[in-house]
Formats: sequence, C-alpha cells, structure tokens
Amino acid sequence: MDVEPRPRIPLNTFAIALSFAGLASVWTVGSKILGLSDGFALATWVVAAVVLIALVAAHAIRGWQSGQSFASQLRHPAQGPLAGLVAIVGMLIGDHFATIFPVVGHVITLFFMVAAFIFAAWLLNFWLRGHLEFSFVHGGYLLPTVATSFVAAITTAHMGFIELAVSAFAIGLFFWIIFFVLVAARLATGPALPPALVPTQTVLMAPPALGGMAWLAITGEVPSLVFTGFLAVTLIMVVVQLLWLPRYLTLPYTLGVWSFTFPSAAVSLIAMHWVAIDKPAGGAIIVAVLIALVSLIVLMNIGRSLSLIVSHRRGLLSAERDLVDADNVIGAA
Repeated sequence: MDVEPRPRIPLNTFAIALSFAGLASVWTVGSKILGLSDGFALATWVVAAVVLIALVAAHAIRGWQSGQSFASQLRHPAQGPLAGLVAIVGMLIGDHFATIFPVVGHVITLFFMVAAFIFAAWLLNFWLRGHLEFSFVHGGYLLPTVATSFVAAITTAHMGFIELAVSAFAIGLFFWIIFFVLVAARLATGPALPPALVPTQTVLMAPPALGGMAWLAITGEVPSLVFTGFLAVTLIMVVVQLLWLPRYLTLPYTLGVWSFTFPSAAVSLIAMHWVAIDKPAGGAIIVAVLIALVSLIVLMNIGRSLSLIVSHRRGLLSAERDLVDADNVIGAA
C-alpha cells in the first residue's frame, strides 16, 4: 500500500520562533527600564534560538521526505513571502548575542541580513515577471521587504554601521508605502482571507513600530518629530486592530494565530521606548502591563497549540493542514 508523502511544513510556522524573539526583546527592554535582572530575557533568547534551529531542521527533513522542492514553496503566493520570518529572527538573535559575544553576534546578524536582501531581490524579481496577482496579497507580504529592512536598520545601527542602517531604513520606508497600499486595497476589496491567514492582518502594526525604533537606533536614541510621527502611525494601526478584535475572537484556533505575537511585541517595544524617552507618570506600570500582555499571548499560544496537536488524531500533521489548506485557497484564487 502506497503511503502519501507528507507535504512540506508551512512556512507560517516560523512565526513561532519570531514570537519567542519578540518576547525576548520585550523582556530585554522592559527589564532594563524596570531595573530587573536580564536572566529571564537571556533564557528566552536561548529558547528563540533553539526553536529557530529546530524549525529549520524540521523543515529541511520534511522537505527531503516530501519530494517537493523548496523553490516551489518560495514561489507559492501565500507561502513565499513568509520565508522572510527566518531572516528577521536570525538578525534579532544575532543582535542580542552581539552584546555578549560581539564577533559571533555580528557575523550572525550580517549573514541573515545578506540572506534577507538576496531573498527580497529574488522575490521581487519573481513577482515583477508577472507572477503576482492582486488576489494573492496578504499581510505577510510586508515581511520580506519592509520588516526585514527595518530590522536590518536597527541591528546595523547597533553595530555602528550608520550608512548601512540608513540605507536599510530607506528601503524599508519605500516598500512600506508600496506594500501597505497593496495590502490595504486587497483587504478592502476582497475576497476575504481564509480564517487561518486572517491573523496576518496584524502585521500591519509592525512596520511603523519597527520604523520608529529603527530611526531611534540610527539617531542614537535621540527623540525627534520623526519618531513621534512613527509613534502616531503605530497608534492608528493599533486602533484599527482593536476594531478588528471581534473578528479575531471568532476565528478557530490554528497555528496561524502565532502571527499575532510579533506585531504585538513590536508595538510594545516602541511604547517602551516612548516611556524611556518621555518618562510619563505611571511609566513603570505601562511597561509591566506590556510585558505581561506579550507574555500572556505567547503562553496562550503554547497552550492552545499543544491542545490542538493533541486533539487531532494525526497530531501535528493535522494542525499543519489548516495552514496548508488556507495557503492553497490563496494559490488557487
């Protein structure tokens, strides 16, 4: 009896590693503001690195077993852009560990930054040759060009490469304008996204938050009207997400819900930077609440994911199936 080969693991799952990197970032910045030990933050960074390595290994093994090429997954209209998640996690991990092991951290950061820009150039070339249809677009399209560029700007600024950071910032800003218009128009005109991909709409919060933090990193944490502008746009995007909350609460739980975490972490981080700069009354309470909120989102996802996997007869394969089916709906649109 022939056994049907297992499909490749959906690239959406790399949002799990990004969630832990976002959580670690929140604890790192929050602990510094509150004067807490950085022990938990460091442990979370280690977890993020382990999860990333485990996911890369799992994707490689399943890819070999599936017989499907990685290139076909990168060309998939729903899956392809989500490969940018790997580079974002890698740059964030390298940036943090550069504070402990500078050379190793910088090498890791630069490696993932170069990989991100090569992938973005390849993907843009693929799309511009007529392989992108308007109905394919979703929030994940902001990842390989916009989010990676702003994160590259942050990390290279921390390394002291200001010219490189400004270049990455400019690229991120340019593509943010382009892809925000595309994503917003797609969401406004339909058709509706499959439920498993609806959480990608939260990615709209991330670019202004990351852009604001990138500008702060470039200017040496000096407050400016530019930072205030990014903060204002972030606030508008947060309000939009809050208005969408009733829709989110009706969604069935899938592994795609991990997509909520990093945008929430990015918004929390820019809010923490604002607290550190303006020192508003009750700033410590704000920071503590933000840490608790992002931690709660991650814990909820861990619990619900384990429950989802255990509840299915075929375990993880069935949990992955929700993402695969949603991606195929986009691909067939």
